[in-house]
Amino acid sequence: MASVYAVLYDKSGTFLMAKKQVKSYYTQADGGKVNALGWTINSGPGEYALPGGKLEEPNIEDGARREFLEETGFNLPLSPDNNPPETVKFNVKGEALPPNATNFAFSAVYFCASEEDVENTWNNISEIALPNSRDIAGAIMRRDIKKYSEITLYARKHGIKEWPADNELKWVWRWSFSNKNDWANIESMKNDDNIGWYYCILEYLCFHILNRKA
Repeated sequence: MASVYAVLYDKSGTFLMAKKQVKSYYTQADGGKVNALGWTINSGPGEYALPGGKLEEPNIEDGARREFLEETGFNLPLSPDNNPPETVKFNVKGEALPPNATNFAFSAVYFCASEEDVENTWNNISEIALPNSRDIAGAIMRRDIKKYSEITLYARKHGIKEWPADNELKWVWRWSFSNKNDWANIESMKNDDNIGWYYCILEYLCFHILNRKA
């Protein structure tokens, strides 16, 4: 099954990059599950990541929006009318395919937003949603939460309003193509069997959407 990833960026070349948990303590998959001991994440545990996962919808953009919300706890900000989201499909080699391609290995939807909206979304995820997720995971480890359905009750009791539906991301940062360290981290993903597709997705953003020079 093909996968889909959401890339939130602004025209200055700043974008949101995440890092996965090594273990997840709750997931909404299969009707919702929790595990006090945690499950080791199957794909790239502890590695850099973009919000994404299996494409379940016929519309790729819808799938990217869903994955972003599930993993960050917040919706994507609005894109300007003159710069709507752009969907790109890739083959197994990480090469971009024609828009009408029906067979593809993974896809990315690039969501442009203002610098302010990118920063605000990052702040909301980093300062609200992910700390809340760690709070919920802690309650699961203490066995204060024993079922997925109890998460909402716990959240209401403790004044938690936003949290990711899936306990998958550990951190989210703002990276920039202008930052040498960030670019070095991107290049380190190239040809990596676990996370190499993120390099392909970000390389496309840098050189084909933002039209930056090498």
